Amino acid sequence: MKLPDASKSIVDMGIGLKECGEKCLGNCKCRAYANANMQKGGSGCVIWVGELLDLRKNNFAGQDLFVRNKIPPTPSATTEAAAPIGAFQCAPMELVKIASATGNFSDSNKIGRGGFGIVYKGTLLDGQVIAAKRLSKRSDQGIEGFTNEVKMIASVQHRNLVQL
Repeated sequence: MKLPDASKSIVDMGIGLKECGEKCLGNCKCRAYANANMQKGGSGCVIWVGELLDLRKNNFAGQDLFVRNKIPPTPSATTEAAAPIGAFQCAPMELVKIASATGNFSDSNKIGRGGFGIVYKGTLLDGQVIAAKRLSKRSDQGIEGFTNEVKMIASVQHRNLVQL
């Protein structure tokens, strides 16, 4: 296997393949992962967070690429409400972690405002920079509209949507 283009990837030479897989599962944008260096049994970690470009099978011995599968469609109404068909599964994050990352939603971390509330910049304990949108108590559009906006933003890849 020829590994995909690495322009949208994260490299961490300090972890092994098992930790790499765990890190991929903890990142909603992760599409695939592999060892960064195949010499002497493999080491390091590469995580692809964008589309897998220039991926092809070679006729010679290559490298294993672990691709994250999409959630399969199911007829269950509760599953469909929890995750849209074809969405990547993403573990929910505790409010305490988001509050800590944004300095308890500090005014100095405000980066924008929308119909549902304020957007804050934050940094998680692992160093990942995030944007957190907090639903405003004064929003008249409700939790359902907010949830729909979050799902839509998560599924769209557009040049005007910035990956922090």
